[in-house]
Amino acid sequence: MKNPKTFGVWGNIEKDAFWNVLPKIINWAKDKNLELFLTEKIISDVRAKEFDQPVINSKEKISEMDFMLVLGGDGTFLSCARAVENRSTPILGIHLGDLGFLAKVTLENIFQRLDEVSNGLFTVEKRSMVKASILKNDIKSFQTNFSKNDKSKVALCIINFLFFIKFKNSSTISEKSFFPDKNSSVYPCIF
Repeated sequence: MKNPKTFGVWGNIEKDAFWNVLPKIINWAKDKNLELFLTEKIISDVRAKEFDQPVINSKEKISEMDFMLVLGGDGTFLSCARAVENRSTPILGIHLGDLGFLAKVTLENIFQRLDEVSNGLFTVEKRSMVKASILKNDIKSFQTNFSKNDKSKVALCIINFLFFIKFKNSSTISEKSFFPDKNSSVYPCIF
């Protein structure tokens, strides 16, 4: 693979671990002569006042990045994957929590993995993303923009696996198999 020249950082700004490692990543990028971009969400936080990195302010800007570095858990990884969608920008996930399925790299080996990526030593694997809906009271919704107060409609974005949970007030669970096709959203991941 080619050696990257630019990358963006997407992170869970609610985690202290994010703010602890971000300055180290910025310094690492400077040492490697890589241009690092931060999302608007990161830059707008008061804890980022000392940073002067360029801003990712649109999905189109994401497509200009050689890769996106995601710092957080599975939810943060999924939010970045939704933004990347069908663009060719790969995602490297760094897991900041205790348990995660999507981001395999941890803080303990972040710079070893970043060094490998900066030297072009990585493989890009395409992943599929599907949308699922949960039915409640025979109401079905495929919308992703709905009121958080309306508990009858829930939409999920899912990557590669799906969990079904039966709640105690529910009598049955039905499921339909889904196999990604050419119309599915696909995003690339770095491994």
